[in-house]
Amino acid sequence: MADINRVPQNCGYDVIPIQGYQVASWTPQRDGRGKSEMVVIEYNVPGMKLPLLLRFKSRKAVQTMIDSLTFHMNDVFPVVDDAN
Repeated sequence: MADINRVPQNCGYDVIPIQGYQVASWTPQRDGRGKSEMVVIEYNVPGMKLPLLLRFKSRKAVQTMIDSLTFHMNDVFPVVDDAN
């Protein structure tokens, strides 16, 4: 995993406005009854006809995303021990 960026940066890209998102198990069967083959995060972007999809095709890929989000969550929103 990459080190935390101590200086915030935007990587040279504009932010994509997201109206909402959902996480789902995906199957190639149109009726949704087939075996799920991947985890998908669907982003709803204003002005786009179709949603933007982020597909994870393995358990390791999903876990890597979770670990990365957790790592940066703890950097941005550190847990504060109220006892001290």
